[in-house]
Amino acid sequence: MIKILQQNLIKVSIICLILLPVIGNSQNAIFLKGGTNYNFLGIGFEEGYGDRFGYTLGLGGIIEIGDNLVITPEIGYSSRSLELYTPFYINDNFTDADLRLGLNYIDVSAHIGYGGFFEQESDNSFSSTNLFMLYAGPQVSFLSSQNNRLITDFGKDDVQEIERIQNYIIAINAGISLGVRNFFVDVRYSIPLNSFLELDTFGDALHTMNLTVGYSFMIR
Repeated sequence: MIKILQQNLIKVSIICLILLPVIGNSQNAIFLKGGTNYNFLGIGFEEGYGDRFGYTLGLGGIIEIGDNLVITPEIGYSSRSLELYTPFYINDNFTDADLRLGLNYIDVSAHIGYGGFFEQESDNSFSSTNLFMLYAGPQVSFLSSQNNRLITDFGKDDVQEIERIQNYIIAINAGISLGVRNFFVDVRYSIPLNSFLELDTFGDALHTMNLTVGYSFMIR
């Protein structure tokens, strides 16, 4: 069921990006971006965890659908990391070593935003195209792989996939994009709606903040 949902959401995102050039006379764009993410657990989690940084890559589109109104379909890849210091059960085995989680996700999102592109007075209006956008919307992240490690006094040991980790995260994104001459900076906070561990409390939800830079290819 999850795989079918993942495939359908990815197909919808790709179709939206393909249709960008033929959506009216509005000023639209396709963008590429990449950057870092900061990951931490919810406030309900017990003491004994370490927040960590990861990275993210993405491909998306910006579609103007009205005055100061845009929608932004997006598909991306994110590598998220977290370090647990308290004793932990790896599948059915107990360990008291530190555990560093490395979780790789395929992210599919769709946002609605306020703002869009605007142009300064210039002979070359294309190169002066700027971007300002406030946005929010849903995101589904599908766990594609794990590269977890135990941290001991003797070094780092790879760990098999942990069965307790959910294979998806449903979240709500909120963020802001600012751009000058087709380059832009994006700041985003992803608020999870479910735990990242199975049969656990919402305090185990994996929160993520993204800081990315990108380049938009204008479509007229």
